[in-house]
Amino acid sequence: MAAGAIQGDAFDLKELFGQARYQIEYYQREYAWSAQDVSTLLEDLFEAFETLQSQGRLHSRDAEGFFLGPFVYVQQRFTTLHLLFLHLFRAAVGWKQRDAVSKLERVITDFGPGNRLMFRLDIDERQDALEALYRDRFYELPPQASLSVRNLHERSRQIADLLEERLEAEQCPQFVDWLLSKVVLVGIRAPSRDSGFRIFESMNDRGPA
Repeated sequence: MAAGAIQGDAFDLKELFGQARYQIEYYQREYAWSAQDVSTLLEDLFEAFETLQSQGRLHSRDAEGFFLGPFVYVQQRFTTLHLLFLHLFRAAVGWKQRDAVSKLERVITDFGPGNRLMFRLDIDERQDALEALYRDRFYELPPQASLSVRNLHERSRQIADLLEERLEAEQCPQFVDWLLSKVVLVGIRAPSRDSGFRIFESMNDRGPA
């Protein structure tokens, strides 16, 4: 492949979130997904999962993966998926589903210097909000919170409500397994930050990213 070419790599969510910590490029920092964007994502995920479940094909080797779309390292879908992992983690803890808890921990957290708790999406301004959710502590938005953190907080509450409506205890371990191993994203490697910005803008012009 020629130097400077744009490349694409397919990853399931377990691979994508379980092996690295990510930081957000300057042109992607604001988390701006709307309530409708989050509702659409979760509805699509649950519809695909429940269809396979009703067909008895959830564990079939030939069950096709669910393509979630492309991303430029790193984008808004990452934040929403990370929030979804956190809320699934809290549900699995509550239901004492140790295997699901362990799998989710690996895609949610990492540990930095001095064994400091860090998250797979490593963004300082989000740390307090995410840590409160991870540890099941009350969180109050500080008056100086950015629009991005305020939106993160709203979408987090929305995901909690949607999971309460759609997810049952006996489904949770299977949904976690399917989500982490069968939901696929294609990562686009741009040859430079400037081309990454152009690709990001082009993808955003065609819908949520």
